[in-house]
Parts: sequence; C-alpha cells; structure tokens
Amino acid sequence: MMNLDRIDSRVCEVLGKLRTEKYVLADTRVPDVSLYDHVYLTAGIASAMVAELLRRGLAPRDISAEDISVDELRSIVRISSLLHDWGKHHPSAYRDHVTRSIEWTNALLEEEGVEEPHKSLIVSAVKRHHLEYGPQTHLEKVVCLSDSYASAADRPELSKAETPEELLKVSSSTLGVEESLFGSTKGIVLLLGDVDRIKAYVFETTRLPEIRGGSEILNELNNGELEALFKQRGLGSENLIYNGGGSFLAVVPTSLVDDLSDDIRRMYLEKTTNVTITVVKSPPLGFLEFGRGLKPYTIRGEGGLMAIEGKGVGNWLLSSHFGDKKEEWPQRKGFGELVSSLASELRMEKGMKNYVPFFETLPITRRCQSCGTRGATSYDDNRKEYLCSPCEIKRKRGRNARYEFLRRFESWLKDEQKLTCMFKPPPYFDLDDLSKQYDGYVAFIYADGNDIGSLLYKARTPAAYRHISETLAEATGNALFEGLFQAVGRERLAGQSGSPPFEIINIGGDDITVITAGPLAWRFSIEFLKSFEVGVAELGEELDSCITCSLGFVIAKSTYPVYYMEKLAESLLRSAKRVAKEAKEPVSSLSYLYLTSPIATDNAEELIGEYYRSKRGSAIITMRPYPLSQADTIWKISAGLKKLLSTSQAHAWEQALQKGPLFAANYLLYQIGRMPLDKKQRLLDLLNDMSNIFNLRMHERLFGLDSKGQVSTPLMDVLEVIKFSGGELDGSS
Repeated sequence: MMNLDRIDSRVCEVLGKLRTEKYVLADTRVPDVSLYDHVYLTAGIASAMVAELLRRGLAPRDISAEDISVDELRSIVRISSLLHDWGKHHPSAYRDHVTRSIEWTNALLEEEGVEEPHKSLIVSAVKRHHLEYGPQTHLEKVVCLSDSYASAADRPELSKAETPEELLKVSSSTLGVEESLFGSTKGIVLLLGDVDRIKAYVFETTRLPEIRGGSEILNELNNGELEALFKQRGLGSENLIYNGGGSFLAVVPTSLVDDLSDDIRRMYLEKTTNVTITVVKSPPLGFLEFGRGLKPYTIRGEGGLMAIEGKGVGNWLLSSHFGDKKEEWPQRKGFGELVSSLASELRMEKGMKNYVPFFETLPITRRCQSCGTRGATSYDDNRKEYLCSPCEIKRKRGRNARYEFLRRFESWLKDEQKLTCMFKPPPYFDLDDLSKQYDGYVAFIYADGNDIGSLLYKARTPAAYRHISETLAEATGNALFEGLFQAVGRERLAGQSGSPPFEIINIGGDDITVITAGPLAWRFSIEFLKSFEVGVAELGEELDSCITCSLGFVIAKSTYPVYYMEKLAESLLRSAKRVAKEAKEPVSSLSYLYLTSPIATDNAEELIGEYYRSKRGSAIITMRPYPLSQADTIWKISAGLKKLLSTSQAHAWEQALQKGPLFAANYLLYQIGRMPLDKKQRLLDLLNDMSNIFNLRMHERLFGLDSKGQVSTPLMDVLEVIKFSGGELDGSS
C-alpha cells in the first residue's frame, strides 16, 4: 500500500500540470471541458461506483479478480481513472492517446516501484477505458463506464442520435455494461446541499470575532470537514463536483446517499449547535441521464422532446424550463438539466423545513450579551461578558482564527508578485476598531454573478459543470483580492502593522461578502467588477456568453446594526441586478447607499426614492443603480471635481440639488461663473463630460430622465463619492 500512496502523490503532480495548462482539453471538439476536469470527475464517478459495488456485497477480488484489500482497490480505481486520458497531454491530443497513456502510466508505475498485481490492474484499466478495447473485469468496466458518464453529452455519436432507434443503437453497448454492473438499480446519485440561513448565523451580532468565527466555521465545514466526511465513507474530494459558498454538489453511491445525507446534517448541527443544511438527492442515474438529462431522452419521433406541446400553464412551464425558442430546446438536454431540477427540489425542501434549532429563553434567564436573543451559558473572562453557546463557539473560533481568507489574500499577493507580507491575526473586536482610522464609517459589500444559473444550465456534462463552477470561483476570488489590493494600496498594505482595514466574510462560487472601511468601498467595487469581467472573459468566449456581475454596498456608521446593513446591501444588489437584466447588452452594475444617520429598514429602493427626492418638485437627485461604465465615470469625475471644489462648496452644491432642478441649475451656474477662468473651464469640461455620458438634456444639462422616466441627475452621487471617499480619490491609497 505504501507504493500506492507514493504514486498517488505523483499523480497529483501530473494533474497539477494539467490544471495549470488550460489548453489541454478532454476533447479537442469541445472547447469548454479541460482534461483536468474530465479525469477528476471520472475518478469521482468511478469511486462512487466501486463503493456501491462493495456495499452490494462484492469483495475486492470479485471486482478486480485479484486478492487485494478494500483500500488498495479504492486507490487503484482512483489512480486508473486519473491517468486514463493522460496521453492527451501531447501535441497529437486525441490521436493515439490510449497508447501514450499506457506507456506513460507504465513508466510512472515502474519508476515508483509499484508492484504486482497493482501495476497490472492500473495499466489494464487505463488500456480498456474504451468499450472497443473490451473491458473484462468489474474494475475495468467501472473506469470505462465512468469515462462515458463524465463526457456522455459531448460524445458526437450520442448528440446526433435523435430518435429512439438511433439512441438505442449508439448507447446499447454502454447500457449493457451498466446493467452488468448494477442490474436494474443504477449505482450512483447526485447529492445537492445548501446551508440554511447563512447570513442570519454570521451577522446576528456586530462583534467581529463572532462574525469572523461564524464565517470561518462555515468555511471549514463546507470544505475540509465535508471532504473528511466523504473520506470516512470511502469516497474522496473528487466526488465533489462543486463545493463552495455553503453549497455542494456530489456524486455518491445509491445505497449510501441516505446515510451520508444524515451524516452531513448532523455534522453542521453538532459543530455550530444552530446551523442546519438542506440536502436533496436525485433518483439513481445512468448513462442516459448523464447524457440527456431528464426524460424524454429522445429529440424526434413519438414521445420525443420536439413532439411535446403545451397549452396555457403547460406552455408557460415548457418555456420556463426550455426557453421560448423551441428549436433551441435540444441544447438544454444534459447534465445541467439534472442539476436544475435538483435545485428546484432543494428550494422546495427549504420552504418546507420542519425543524429549526430553538433555544428556549425564559424571562428570568440572563441573555447573551453578544446576540441578545438566547440565554447565556458561559462567561468570557477576557471581555467580561456572558455568552450563549452558539456565540461562544463563534467567538472562540474568531478570536483564535488563522483566518483562511486573509491567508489566501497573502498567497495571492505573493503569487501575483505584488507584495510579500504576513498580516497579524485580525485584532479587531468590533466594527469600531476596524473603522476608527476612517471616521467611524464601514461599508458592507455584497456581490453576485448575473444569471449564473442559466450559465450552469448550459453544462451538458458534469465535467463541464465543474469547469464552469471552478472557473467562476477562481475569477471571483481573484477579483476580490485585486479589488482589495487596489482599494487599500500597496504602500498601506506593506506598512500594515496589524490587519488590513477589511474583513472578508465569504467567497462563494460567484459571490462575495466583505466589510471594508467606508472610504474604500467605491474604488473596491469598481476594481472588483472590472477584474471579474477580465477573469471570466475566456470562459465567456467558450460558452458564447458575456458573463457579468452585480454589486450592492451600504456605507454606515460602525454602530449601525450589521443585520440591517446586510439586508440593505442585499436589496441594493437586487436593484443593480435589475439594471443589468434590463440593459440591451450584458453589463455589470452596482448600487449603493450612504447613511449618515441610522434608519431601521431593509428596503433600499424605498429609502433611495424618499431620501433622494428633491424638496421642491418630483426630481430624483440620483440615477443609481449604475452600469459599470457609468459607475467608473462617476468615480473619475469625482476625482477631478474634488480638486476643484472645497468641502464647503461641495456641501453647498448638495444643498442646492435638494431644492430642485431649477434652483440647483441657477445656483451651480452662478457659483461656477464666479470662479477663476482656468478653474471654471476645467469644471465645465467635467460637467459636460458627465452630461454627454449620462445624456443630460434638462436644466442646463445637469438633469435628464432615468429608466423610469423621472427627472434625475448623477451629480449628487458624484458629490457623495467625494464626501465619503476622502483622500482615496487623491490616489493616496
């Protein structure tokens, strides 16, 4: 077994090269599936199949025809699956790849001293991973069948089969292998999970140790703990098709799925005492489901997809599932359809949740001094506070956290050759600590990709789904780090004696949640959205889609409840997404709110509509939400205007705007007219640029009509950026 452990490490090296060299494709005819994703998913499916066969009573000898242990069998299956297409890492790509895979695998095994029968088992599984090479043992059939599952929808012969006769002809051999292994009950299922009420758990207090600790606990559960649980059950990280941001998608053995689901639910509850996770499973799946999604599997002929007709509600259901253009329906058939159906079931299950952790708190009970909702069960000697059990767990974790997200930021800075540094553990106890050098203001920022569900729906294979998910996750994380680097600045990061002025709360697959010092918010948002678009550009070309992101942030005093900041940021994000959706071309967008006084509300749109309405007339003195291009313009105009206006002048302009379009236009032009000629001209140039970009044609080209037909202006937003960004506009960051 020792040699197998060593060869497993070498295989990981091989995979590492495949992952970094993105030009290596699983199939040169399919540009959106890398070889790395394909072999990784093949290994996951194969390990699930072997686990199912073992649970059905087969011994390792029955599966491999050799006397080996269960652990040896699992290692051999994993290694064979990971190496089966290694030969495609060559200029000739697909041509003669099986011969090369055999030769390279054989050389690698000899080099590492892998002995018989392990060596022959691995080489034979690699050799016979195609049906035409006649897989004989269950082991060889498992690797062959897993390879077919992982790329089913991309196989040309399957995609061309439209009638029942054509489909049976091209799939009969594969279905025969499937039946010989599993009989009438297919061997694997998909398992989809999503943590319930993440934000309520993380943001129920303003204390940063609890926020940080809650985020770290969930991050550990979603990654390391979940993978460890899979390993305990004889599976591995390769069984996770997607994992991040509190959600996961996995391929697991049919007979293990219920026990594994219970284990996952129990793990989250035991580690946190009050966090639950919703987990749903698919029916047992086979080759046709992986290749064609849900029934019907055929496209033409009686009972085929194109023969389906709907009336009334039925027609609406068909359109919502497949799209309005019937000729494009066949493109929806594939793995993405399976996941979409499972996601719908997950949402329904969440809405019918029949158990929520409840902590009874009697009137005579001392309440937790952190959350204020549950009864205290312990005492924090350091802070002299009584805490409930969930808050105690979060505080201990947050206080002693290695802080994984900050370590990832450090690694990114080093890898990108921007900076080499080691931040101290986060010293902030609350938002006051984080913001005390920035006038006491913090920004709660929430960003999320636009229409990513539809993008994932296009994934015809699990390998493609994994490729899309991982590329999005990588682009999102890199964009977050780039935004923070640009907003905080190289000099400030290099001279940081403690923790930098931000807290990364979550990095999901296509979403991020971060708290920064207030003045950094606008620049971070611009840089994040720009970097995200650059990071997903190649993926967008592969999928023939323009991938964008929306962002909402609220700036408020550090004493403002995080609960309301989170709700307002989410509301702002929704309004930004609506702008992105209504735009003629795909765009990234943002919206924000600057609160100088606390207001107990979670509806940002109502607040903006009321707060930014001029006192005389019905004009709205803001044009938010903004597409990224316009938001970038506001940032640049603000930087120019700050050099021309004093603080008192900018404040006077704000007051004039609040009095209505006519008063504002007269006052601003009068004030500009009194300025020195050179200053006046530069100011007029900036305002003219703003007028042209935002199509302002009313009241001396300071106002225009927004998307709702209301008289509005972006000038108040420009002035607000000057006010809350402070020195950040001068390039001092």
